[in-house]
Amino acid sequence: MNAASSVVRKPFRILALGDSVMWGQGLHRHEKMHQLVADAIQQANPHLRVRADLMAHSGSIIGDLNEEQTGERLAGEYSREVPIPYPTVLQQIERVLRRQRRSYAYDLILVCAGINDVHLKHLLNPADNTVEQRMVERYYLRMKALLERLAISFPNAQIITCGYYPFFSAASQRELIALGMAALGFAVGGVVGALGGFVLNMLTVDEIIGRAEWFCASVNNAVPAAIHELASYSPEWGARMYYANPGFAPENAMFAAKPYLFGINVDLSPQDPEEIVKGRNAACDEHAAKLDPLERFGCPRASVGHPNPEGAARYAEAILAQARLALPALLP
Repeated sequence: MNAASSVVRKPFRILALGDSVMWGQGLHRHEKMHQLVADAIQQANPHLRVRADLMAHSGSIIGDLNEEQTGERLAGEYSREVPIPYPTVLQQIERVLRRQRRSYAYDLILVCAGINDVHLKHLLNPADNTVEQRMVERYYLRMKALLERLAISFPNAQIITCGYYPFFSAASQRELIALGMAALGFAVGGVVGALGGFVLNMLTVDEIIGRAEWFCASVNNAVPAAIHELASYSPEWGARMYYANPGFAPENAMFAAKPYLFGINVDLSPQDPEEIVKGRNAACDEHAAKLDPLERFGCPRASVGHPNPEGAARYAEAILAQARLALPALLP
């Protein structure tokens, strides 16, 4: 063994928490955003031993500190492709802390969460009038509590929270939006879905696009506002918190010219790799009894509307841009 190979490299640990976007629905491990970030940090710092722990899973909600935290992680290789609310992100944190209580080991926390707390059945439903209230109560307040929990639990870590993207935009092929809504669970224009349906026309398509874009703009305001409020309590917390906006353009939406998202085929089959589709289908069947009707309907095609490899790479770029501010010595 030569002198160079005998040097013990310093560990650098990343913790990735959240929902299906952070999990990387439909992606191979080397394509997932947390792994792309870890690889970039490793490449820039050969003296480090970079390790990324992925706790996120499809369907996870942030959860509420005042509610009883129930539910265990599903078992199986593809179980985290199955959209189910539990374990919540707060439970994901507790799993880590049970191993080492207050964790000084992590250097970087990545989190993407909150859309499942608001829920697509409210967010994209043109007839729903509760979404603004849900955005405050189930996104902003829960996100602020989550960030506070992270700051206390991981006192040595920089924390980067990711935003979202619009499923549809003005650049989407309008005639295909009904297909996308059906794949997301809505019964649209006679296409079967688990949620109550409606007939799409020009006005409802405009409303759906507007709602998708409104949600992303609201997240872009809510996360920095939560960070600012926490910084007013503790400047040290605020100095460790960053927001990564993936910044997808209109042409990156579903059914647009350059999609960064998995879409859906005309037969409602998903577009992610065949081996992942098969593994997810088996997991959906295995855990069907634990899913509600909407989760059961969406499970086989759960990659729809999630970042494809190009979208995950764009997320990684946005995260690394913030990591360069948070960790200038590592990523000049």
